[in-house]
Amino acid sequence: MAALLAAELAFCLVLIHRVPYTEIDWSTYMQQIALVQAGETNYANIAGDTGKLVYPAGHVWVFRLLAHITGGQVAAAQYVFAAPVALLPLLSVSKRLHSIHVLRMFNDPIAALGANLALLFLIRHKPVISSIFLSLAVSVKMSALLHFPAFLYTLIMSHPLPFSLLTLIPFLAIQVALAFPFLSTHPLAYLTNAFELSRVFTYKWTVNWRFVPEVVFVSREWALGLLALWFAGVLGVLVAWNAKWHGGLKRSLVNWFVKGLPAAGADARRSTAVNVATLWWVVQLVGIVTARSLHYQFLSWYWYGLPFLLWQAECLPWIARLALLGCIEVCWNVYPSTNWSSILLLASHLVLLTGVLVSTLRTAQQAPVSALKKSK
Repeated sequence: MAALLAAELAFCLVLIHRVPYTEIDWSTYMQQIALVQAGETNYANIAGDTGKLVYPAGHVWVFRLLAHITGGQVAAAQYVFAAPVALLPLLSVSKRLHSIHVLRMFNDPIAALGANLALLFLIRHKPVISSIFLSLAVSVKMSALLHFPAFLYTLIMSHPLPFSLLTLIPFLAIQVALAFPFLSTHPLAYLTNAFELSRVFTYKWTVNWRFVPEVVFVSREWALGLLALWFAGVLGVLVAWNAKWHGGLKRSLVNWFVKGLPAAGADARRSTAVNVATLWWVVQLVGIVTARSLHYQFLSWYWYGLPFLLWQAECLPWIARLALLGCIEVCWNVYPSTNWSSILLLASHLVLLTGVLVSTLRTAQQAPVSALKKSK
């Protein structure tokens, strides 16, 4: 790992010096931050060359800090964004991911970092700290909310109702605290711009659903249909997960609401690190599949979880799993996206999602049983 980390850092330095930087959003971020530093707190008036500020307040404070550290200079900021992407060898092979980090400097990797830390503390049974990091991630970009159903499910299964509610307080408190300068002066402008749920992404930038006609892509009916599909998909995964690992929905509701126990009851021990992490990435992948638009920088939302999901998809041959990773990477590097690259990306996601669910739900979790036998 040390050698991999050193090689990754060296590669990033070469990348910064040899490949020209591509200006997309950095200058706009700096223009928006300059307005905030000058005292502007109305989100409706905070804009730059590529548009208005459409991210929650955590984004503002992160990039205000980066502006202070780098003086707003691109070269200095690139070194900050060269923070390692080398967690596993498979994470270092993505051309697009390196581009997102050090050649584009989007806010997506920062939100992904917060979400990954939230998962780390969740599997270490520190739900309050996990709640804090997930909230920080959401405060940078709403994409981190795709993990929230998995976070909430794990919290409910492992803790009784009072503790679960208390754990959500830091999540909400952080959102209010970070946004206080904007909420206290122009609350409506902040809420409608930072959390613009009705936003329609530009068709020409999408990587997925390219094969859908633009008139359909931008329609309200298509958006609502995908939202319904996401809701049904997440609900279906959680119900199946509960039936497999935690005794069924009826039993969980009785435990949580009537008996004052964790919803999983005695089966809470089945919320192992692998189990929790699998659900975390699977629920997010459902959101990825049903997202109306995926821009090129959005790959950083879920690339970090792909090696883990591939490992979990045991029903697929290894060669097929590696081929899936290759297909996903190729699709994200086709610019502009085409009908065929979009279809291939959707098919790859669906095969991976199906493979993980089939492999996970058909195999009993052995870790708790082994641990019990060992203790005896």
